[in-house]
Amino acid sequence: MNVTETTNHQDGSKSTREIHIPFQKGRSHAAFSLVPETGDPISVIIVRAGWTDGGPTFHILTEYGDMMQTDYDLCTLNQVYEKYPEFQSVWESSFQDIIVSKEDILTNPNDQELGKTIRLRSIPFNK
Repeated sequence: MNVTETTNHQDGSKSTREIHIPFQKGRSHAAFSLVPETGDPISVIIVRAGWTDGGPTFHILTEYGDMMQTDYDLCTLNQVYEKYPEFQSVWESSFQDIIVSKEDILTNPNDQELGKTIRLRSIPFNK
């Protein structure tokens, strides 16, 4: 990906530079969805973010079908629990299906590092 960075200097001039950021295939995160039990045209999609802030963070998309509008929030796990208490059981049950890929095995130099990787993925950070 190429990004152009513009810097404003104190003398009023501007300078730009182009930065190339290389990407590689990453591990995809499952999207969780919450839908109302009634026929209301609303849905909530929760996707784990790629960084942490004292635990996992999540992108939350709330879709309002009748208004064709989507709201966005970035929340910590505890904030998600406060907004959507139903999500706690969904999140805690998702750790039963931890997958270790071939790449995980090949890129971890020894069993101790592989075990550390597996533990980091499988232990919930909700406390």
